Amino acid sequence: MATTFPTTIDSYTRPGSTDKMNATGKTGSGTMDNALDSIEALEAKVGADSSAVATSLDYLVTNASSSNPGHKHTLAQGATDVTSSAAELNILDGVTATAAELNHLAGVTSTAAELNITDGGNTTERAINIMPKCKAYLNAAQTGLVDTVSTIVNLDTEVYDIGSDFNTTTHLFTAPITGYYLIIGNVAFTSVVTAKQYQARIMVDANLVAVTDAVIGAALDPYVHVSSIEAVAAGSTIGLYAVSNSGDNTTNLVNSYVYPCYMSVHLLSV
Repeated sequence: MATTFPTTIDSYTRPGSTDKMNATGKTGSGTMDNALDSIEALEAKVGADSSAVATSLDYLVTNASSSNPGHKHTLAQGATDVTSSAAELNILDGVTATAAELNHLAGVTSTAAELNITDGGNTTERAINIMPKCKAYLNAAQTGLVDTVSTIVNLDTEVYDIGSDFNTTTHLFTAPITGYYLIIGNVAFTSVVTAKQYQARIMVDANLVAVTDAVIGAALDPYVHVSSIEAVAAGSTIGLYAVSNSGDNTTNLVNSYVYPCYMSVHLLSV
């Protein structure tokens, strides 16, 4: 019989010890032909080295053009099947992966800007990227402080504003995220009255959080320094304020030196 391999497995009747060489279906040229047919079919199925026959096992296993070899590898240690992208698998070779790819093991969804720390992108919590910070000072003259009134210092010029969170019109810093902020301010008074009190204040929204005062013992322009570390909620404003308890409305703020009235705000941590 002719071989049916590889469609089915051949089944031959083996000759017995007493069968004659020319016994039909058992030995002789017919049996030899069938055996040779099977060998040829087997070799065709396996394929020669570097076989170009797309149905051969050699082609399916080794040829770069074989996209569906029809087998799976068993995952170790009870792992389940996963689908990975090229970027996930090539993180170590300098290929940029997306946020979802890098965080898939933790179940966290992030944006590209959140993870690309060095690309200048803003994140939901920008502390990761840019650590918001600013320094602004009084450049234009500010005169005639109303007695006992807490007056915002008109910080109208920026030295730096990393994150663009300071407003030179409102003279306020708006916290981009909830965190702990270092706040440093200085208020320089002029046209003061001896033995009167002058204050520098830090306000978060409408709340006084820090104050330093000076009582003038001589007719000198006092520089009053104030600082604090405050827990500030996202969207809250931080401002520097001055108070003159001079008994008149003639006290002015100094703007003729290098940053005599200024405020610095730096995010320390979240």
